[in-house]
Amino acid sequence: MKKKGVELNKNCKMEKDNAVDEPAKMVLISNEGGRYEVAKDLLLQSSDYFQALANSGMRDANFKELTLECLSDACLHEVEHFLSNVQSNEDHFGARDLCCVEKGLEGSLYLQIRSMTDKYLNNLLGLLNESTYARILQFANKFDLFEAIERVFEFIFDNLKCIILRSEILSLSPDGMIRLVESELVNVDCELDIFDLIVRWTSADESRRQYAELLFSKVKYNLMAEPEKRKASNVLEKLKINVQTEDHGFRTVGKIFGFGAPEIEVEQPFSSLSVYDFVKTLSNKTTVFPFDDFKYIKIRKWIPLFVGHRICTANNQIYFAGGVYKCDSTTKSLKVYDVISSKWSQLSSMHVARAFFYFGEMGGHLYAVAGVTLFGDHRTFIQTAERYIPGEDRWYTIAPLPIAVAFLSGTACNGLLYVSGGYKEDGISVNLVYMYNPACNQWFEKAPMLTARNDHFMTALRDKIFVVGGKRVPTVEVEDNLESVMDAEMFDCTTEQWTSVLTLKQSFWTPQNAIILNGSLFCFTLNWFKHNYSIQEINLKKYLDVDTSSSNATSDEDACILYNYSTQSDLIWAWDLQAFYITIPTIPLNQI
Repeated sequence: MKKKGVELNKNCKMEKDNAVDEPAKMVLISNEGGRYEVAKDLLLQSSDYFQALANSGMRDANFKELTLECLSDACLHEVEHFLSNVQSNEDHFGARDLCCVEKGLEGSLYLQIRSMTDKYLNNLLGLLNESTYARILQFANKFDLFEAIERVFEFIFDNLKCIILRSEILSLSPDGMIRLVESELVNVDCELDIFDLIVRWTSADESRRQYAELLFSKVKYNLMAEPEKRKASNVLEKLKINVQTEDHGFRTVGKIFGFGAPEIEVEQPFSSLSVYDFVKTLSNKTTVFPFDDFKYIKIRKWIPLFVGHRICTANNQIYFAGGVYKCDSTTKSLKVYDVISSKWSQLSSMHVARAFFYFGEMGGHLYAVAGVTLFGDHRTFIQTAERYIPGEDRWYTIAPLPIAVAFLSGTACNGLLYVSGGYKEDGISVNLVYMYNPACNQWFEKAPMLTARNDHFMTALRDKIFVVGGKRVPTVEVEDNLESVMDAEMFDCTTEQWTSVLTLKQSFWTPQNAIILNGSLFCFTLNWFKHNYSIQEINLKKYLDVDTSSSNATSDEDACILYNYSTQSDLIWAWDLQAFYITIPTIPLNQI
């Protein structure tokens, strides 16, 4: 019997049979010589590859054997297994290990059996874990499985702090490593971990050294504490790599700490949530309350907070200053909580006892400005200001603020300290703004805000300063005339002009109930009576390059999003007056 070989492509040939009737079966022959029998009509129905052959006009209708020189026995065994289940109309797919799934996908992709590819791809992703992700990524890259590639990277980003020290992470390709380092949304404890990963990855293979400078240039050095930054600089110097370490950027490193109200008895003093979990929960637009995953923290020697105290963070340290002690007197106290060692320390006290003052960081130093002192029934609004140098554990008196106010807010911008608002001893809110220049130890009055306010949030982005929300007392003529300020203003440090930029969707005051992340302000508000907790996200960064006088200015809908969550009634009191602080190293937001 004469057989005629018909070359379909470089990897496939078919042998012709003299039978007149179309055979019911098709034999698939592997590159190892294995023979696997499948229903021909089912193969024709399922395989786009075989359909193309049948429709090619090559008179292949009578062929009953198909040799596939690219597919192994294992690949065709999985194809036979899948098609036999389809033929019997049963789903006896059974458990498949990673090797079987990979071979099945090779077979389905080559024969273009889409239903099999979908099923095996689903099983491939079901096997994704800390031990398999690197292998699955290599397989997905080899066969251009976009969905699988994206799922693996999602897994890497979601579990990076658990896998970053494992050897599998070093198998990432250069493109994969670049993608990881460029990503903002990664679950890692600190930016130094990213830096150390680059060191390990580039050291694993000499050929990777060519990518070192590019990778190190993408590290967010501004997110490192000063000791971490010095360590990174020493490593770069030893490697003879010259990159700009003063560049600024964002990544979801660090934790958010929540502190309960001092008068509320709770079993644990405060809780924490990773920045990654918070951002991811909000970005998914779910109804899940982001702080449901708050981790309660056990600490030693808990020092109670005082009403009217103020907090700021610097270099993985949370500083607590001042406040009202036993309801009738203010304290000079300064204490610090180290988030790395989980230890409290008592530091040198301020020169002046104060509460409801401005307390912030600039250039590695802490500043306490104005506020109020209490002693019994006597209340005094003060102008005094002082600077604390952590390395010396010492306070230094600086020039007093020109006005005595409490509940003022402040921020640092381009090496200068700005404070705004507050209210005076007569109870009237003010719109005054002052700038402190540490070089000459002087305060300078700046253009006033458009609206008087106190207890508002103030922050700087690049050379713009924003004030958000707050409340105000316009006159003492009427009792209980406290008003919510429902807008945000922007101050241009170049033109020294204020502009109203947006209207809030919900009133907000108490600046310690807010955090700033990547140019967006997140304000947290609890409604006791409705058992409702809300998060108002305000994208301030949108206004940096927008002409607010133009008709194309960003709308409030674009810049302000309100998330509402129902909370359990037994938890509602624990969130009363909660104060939130991000514990990544202090970021000079004016340089974002």
